[in-house]
Amino acid sequence: MAAGATLGAVIGSLLTTVLVRWLNMSGLFLLSAVLLEVAVFCVRQLNTQVRKNPLSDTEDHDTVPAQADDGPVKGGIFDGILAIARSGYLLNICLYMLLFSVTSTFVYFRQADLVHQIFKSDESRTTFFAASDLSVNILTLLSQLLITGRLLSRYGTRRVLAILPLVTLAGFLMLSVWPTLAGLFIFAVLRRAGNFAFARPAREVLFTVLSREQKYKAKNVTDTVVYRAGDQAGAWSWTAMNAVGLSGSLIAWLAIPLSLLWLINSLWLGKKQKLLENKKQPERLPVSGG
Repeated sequence: MAAGATLGAVIGSLLTTVLVRWLNMSGLFLLSAVLLEVAVFCVRQLNTQVRKNPLSDTEDHDTVPAQADDGPVKGGIFDGILAIARSGYLLNICLYMLLFSVTSTFVYFRQADLVHQIFKSDESRTTFFAASDLSVNILTLLSQLLITGRLLSRYGTRRVLAILPLVTLAGFLMLSVWPTLAGLFIFAVLRRAGNFAFARPAREVLFTVLSREQKYKAKNVTDTVVYRAGDQAGAWSWTAMNAVGLSGSLIAWLAIPLSLLWLINSLWLGKKQKLLENKKQPERLPVSGG
């Protein structure tokens, strides 16, 4: 499914790059609306097929019978916050998401500033961003198909989780001395592709060592509250730094310590995940007969 979604993103970016010259922005919005209606039609057809052909026979299908704890997880957002507050491991996952979101916002605003300075028309800006999305999605698709699984199985969660902080650290170092649109384009593409191909799968592995209740309550907070809080904090910080006259290069220098903290945090999380996994391992071993 991940590769299928990425393939769709590749086609969408390619269509935008080609069609923006003839359809302009209004035409692209209309095309998007039509494609969304096609997606709604597909969902309805799937629902109809599921009702007609329910997978009830577990002997004939590769399904697993529901367990006693497969019911809905009760509780709301505050239960997730309490679960996180009681766990140093979950707090560090929140820190990972927070630093990812803040640095993403810095990259986004810097790119937006440069694009508006260099490109004068909406069509040229749209073409630039479509080319960026196309590059990201092609890299992501190739990585998902050829690299991600091999990296996780060979090097483990710790090293894969550290890829994105390393790319971010190197990118801000580059922008501090080479603040060009070309350099930012390369940095942004590698960073976004690294998130989709490596960081996101590795983050999911972090939750596999938790109980089902901890996992879903905590993810409800990290994927929404923490991510959006980091996004807003990054936006406010960028606005404040621009207001006092800091240049893009200087802001890149200030982002380097955040990236370094993020790298340390990712290495700690990977190590802790492995320890928790090993701690749970004996419970999964089959009991041999006497």
